[in-house]
Amino acid sequence: MYKIVHNCFPSFICNYYSHINETHNYPTRISTNNNLATTSSKKSLTRRSIQYTGPTLWNNIPKDVRNKSFLAFCPTYKKYLLDQVVL
Repeated sequence: MYKIVHNCFPSFICNYYSHINETHNYPTRISTNNNLATTSSKKSLTRRSIQYTGPTLWNNIPKDVRNKSFLAFCPTYKKYLLDQVVL
């Protein structure tokens, strides 16, 4: 999702996703956090698709981790995930 948010993938893939601030014209707390818009669906098959789970997982990553450069993002995100594990 990092590469999609930062337009490192071809445009036809990036066009499947949109930022929340592109869906409406007024500022909200969520739109200033670089969050992606999620699709709403009641079907379990749709909820397992990358178009649903990708933005959902991306929006759950803390803002300070998401704003890192790519080389810093990977180890920082890995450390964040390992800190979430409860032994």
